[in-house]
Amino acid sequence: MLVLALFTGSVSLMMLASLRGYMDPWSVAELDGHPAWRLRLGPTRFLTVAVALVLVATALGIGLGALSIAEQSAVGGVIVGALALGFLLLAEEMGRVAARAPALLIGIDRLRHEGAGIEVELAWDDVSFIDYVHRRSRWASVRIGAARDATTHRARKRFSLLPLDHVPEEPGIEVRLTLLQDPAAIMRLLRDLHIGDRPTREALIPRGTPDLPIR
Repeated sequence: MLVLALFTGSVSLMMLASLRGYMDPWSVAELDGHPAWRLRLGPTRFLTVAVALVLVATALGIGLGALSIAEQSAVGGVIVGALALGFLLLAEEMGRVAARAPALLIGIDRLRHEGAGIEVELAWDDVSFIDYVHRRSRWASVRIGAARDATTHRARKRFSLLPLDHVPEEPGIEVRLTLLQDPAAIMRLLRDLHIGDRPTREALIPRGTPDLPIR
């Protein structure tokens, strides 16, 4: 009954959290000591935590089932127990995503992609183009390409059990379209900031978050 109550409560929390998924993904931040924009990538942290709780409750329920099955069949208990462990590992991964709070930081001098499993940095001066890539794949993304021999490009990858982030084959930043509420509007904004150069970014970014539609 306790596991059932936990599962029901966590699912209800997840449903309530999903209503907050339409919150403005933009917030103000700081990068290199200057004002910056922070664009949240994916659902809110609240929703991610709620999903993790659902997975934990599911793992506990399956784990109790594994103990019961083990009394009749040791092999069956091990198999079901392994399934419970899998759900716990998924919950741990979701907890990491919530703690990491994936985002794209847009600063006056550079950009930084803080993914769940990667961190990529690139200065605006080394940006060569901004366009869509892999249109027909599950990694369809907005790509901020780095110029050849870009000295400011930095990429670090973190171990993850799930393919949460895509590391581009070529230097640059790639943000999946599924993590963006309005990819077309965001790409236009990035292009304007790139073409306008530093004076445009100095004029726009300190004013506050961009006024883009929220879906």
